[in-house]
Formats: sequence, structure tokens, C-alpha cells
Amino acid sequence: MNRRAAILVAALLGVSEIAAQCQTTSSLSWKFQPSVKDGSLKPTVIANGLQKPRGIRWANNTLLIIDSGVGLLALVEGGNGTCDGGWTKSVLVNNPEFNHGLAVRGNSIYATTVENLFRYTWNPQTRDVSQAETLIRGMNLADNHKTRTIEVTGQFVYISGGSSTNLEAESADPAHGTAQVRRFPLNGTIPSGGYDWFQGELVAYGMRNAVGMSLSEDESKLWTVENSADELNYTTSSGLVDIHKDNPSEELNEIDLNSIGHSYGYPNCFTAWDMSVVSGSNLHTGDQFSISSSITDSQCQNDTFNQSPKLSMMAHSAPLDIRFYNADSANDTVSVSKDWNHDAFVSFHGSWNREPPTGYGINSVEWQQAGWKQGLKGWIQFYSSGTGLERVS
Repeated sequence: MNRRAAILVAALLGVSEIAAQCQTTSSLSWKFQPSVKDGSLKPTVIANGLQKPRGIRWANNTLLIIDSGVGLLALVEGGNGTCDGGWTKSVLVNNPEFNHGLAVRGNSIYATTVENLFRYTWNPQTRDVSQAETLIRGMNLADNHKTRTIEVTGQFVYISGGSSTNLEAESADPAHGTAQVRRFPLNGTIPSGGYDWFQGELVAYGMRNAVGMSLSEDESKLWTVENSADELNYTTSSGLVDIHKDNPSEELNEIDLNSIGHSYGYPNCFTAWDMSVVSGSNLHTGDQFSISSSITDSQCQNDTFNQSPKLSMMAHSAPLDIRFYNADSANDTVSVSKDWNHDAFVSFHGSWNREPPTGYGINSVEWQQAGWKQGLKGWIQFYSSGTGLERVS
């Protein structure tokens, strides 16, 4: 195929024909260099010139990136022999409407816009990408919190949608369609034009903005990190108390995929971080409380009414992603310590209106098959602790 024909085919498929750009790491530098706790980790800039990088996933020796406003990018270390001492950067799919969501399973790539979820078939060796297949449509329901996060199993694609406002009363009704997670079957025939959002099976609701999601190793649980609300007041017998500086907690939630469809509290129930500003309060870190005049704290603390988080995180730290680390058992020279094997890493966007600011980093959450580490049995004791995170950077 000549170059002109190749460019035409690439345009029809939405695939960039722009040659991969080589950037040597020695030529790149930090604007603000992060600190790291573990001396074995070395922060390195591997690419710049991106517009708004959002979702990232590692697959087949390729770092895939959703660059909002551009499309789907691929970074390859060494560029398969064409970029000594650096990484090549190329555009796999031109779609400036890609906004956040990205998942890879086998030879399929899943990516989202505000409105749609698309699937592509790709060849990791040649990095050729097929034409888009629309799997889900009709997702643009919220005025705010428009990121779409996705996880994929052999049977389903799971996707989250945030709330329309800071406190959206309508989202308490699962039929409203916002602040929830739904799943859609991948086995069988996909409807022409894709599934409508409301054709998806309700997995969880009352999740204000579950930006990060990750499946357990056996794919029986879906773990989410949730950005909670701003500007909250708490009602006491003496009137309203402004609790917003240190409340509510951000949340790490567990969804049992064998028991779906439960409420996770929003917009009525929230998780305490530090309620000391409320005189006489007996609410501790991790406890549930209500901001609704028609719902009590006790109701929020009842798991048949509201699923409590498994871990609470500092208010306004804004977790964006959660990924589990599975160390290569056959490789003893991995750069990331095997002490973190099976642990989760949570990245934090950081606060926008808190003094002093919080977040802006990466933390690990200790994990093990039978429950949390540190000698604790199960999760119930641990979510009420403020010491569940270890700072990585």
C-alpha cells in the first residue's frame, strides 16, 4: 500500500498516520519534581507535550493514554529499536472527545466520551487499530462529573457515571441514572448502535463520583474510590454546623458482584473524617452520618440501608484511580518492591478549596487475600482508621 492510500485508510478508521515521535528521557525534565518515599523508585519524565492526559493503562509493553482533546496515545520504551534512551509517542486513535475512561482486555481497547463507550480491536505489535464499535450510548446525563471509568471482565463491561451537581437529590432514585455504576453484557450480540445507558444492569447507586475502579484478582469484587461532596453542614440541636473543611471522607468502596444493586449513601449519607468541630459529637473517622432531615445517622449506619466504605480517606484529597500491583513472580529484578505485591495504589488529584491543601500524590493500601494486613481480621475494624494509607509519592 502506498503512503497516500495508507493515510486515506487511517483517516477512515480514525487512526493517526503521524510518525511516532521519539523523546529521549535525558532531554526531558520535571516542572515540579515529586518526592518518593521508597529509594528504589526513581521518578522520570518519559513524555511531554500532552494536552490533558487522563486514563492510562499498561498493556503489551505499551503505555496507552487517553489525552483528552487529542485521542488515544501509545508510548513505547525504545520504540522497538527506533528510540534509544527514550520513548516513542504516537496517536492510535484521533478523537478529541475522548475524556477519561480506558480499559484493555486481550486485543480489545475500550475508550469513552461523555456520551459513548467505544471498542477497538488492536494489534499490539503493529499498533494498528480498527474502526470504532459503539457499545454504549446515552451516557450524557449529568451536568457535572462527566468522567466515565470502565472495567472489563470476560462477561461484562462495568462503567461509572457521576452526579450532576455537588448534592443531587434526584440521584437517590436509581432510575434517575446518575451517580451509579452499571454493567453491560459482552457475550452475545451487541444491539445496533450499542446499548442505551438504561439497558445496563444496575450494579451500585449512591456513588457521587466513582472516578477510580478496579476489579479484584478473581473478578468477584469491584473496588471504587469515590470523590465525596463539598461544602457540607451538619444539623445539631443548636442549628447547622459547617463541617466542610475536614468532612466528608473520600471513600474506598467494595461492590460484591454476586450481590449488586445496593445504595452507597449519596446524596444523604456520608463518611466522617474529623467531626471535632461539632460539639459533643461521638462520630469518629469512618462513621456514617446523615445530612437529610428525613434520614437519621443510625439509618446511614445500617448496611441494609447504606453500604459503608471499607476505608475512609482524608476529605477533599480527590482519589482518581485505584490499581492493584501483581509482581512478576519470575522476575527478581522488578523496580517496584515486591513488598507491595497484591497491594493497591491510589492516586490523588488533590483538593481545590481546602487550606492547607491535601492529596496531590500516590498512596498504597495494604492488602491481602483474607483481608487487610497489619494483623487485622477482615475489614470492619480498618475502615474506621485514619492510618490505612502509606505515602508513596
